[in-house]
Amino acid sequence: GDTSNSPAGTLPSGSLNAVQIAAGINYALVIRSSGSVTGWGSTYPIGSPIVPSGLTNVRRLAAGAAHALALLGDGSVMVRVVPERA
Repeated sequence: GDTSNSPAGTLPSGSLNAVQIAAGINYALVIRSSGSVTGWGSTYPIGSPIVPSGLTNVRRLAAGAAHALALLGDGSVMVRVVPERA
């Protein structure tokens, strides 16, 4: 899936075909109609990808200051925690 990431303050170019958006303090995540996720904003540590590679078949997203949750099509949940913020 497309797990592209854009630098802070830069929206991804082109149509996102978004079906859901979730936002934390310094980042945003979008589920595309394909089930892939695109993210943009700041990360900690700086330069780390917002969206983990291989994240596909996403049905729902939730985001907070120091974490993001993805509900996958098989019913499993992927959790990403930013230790520096938690």
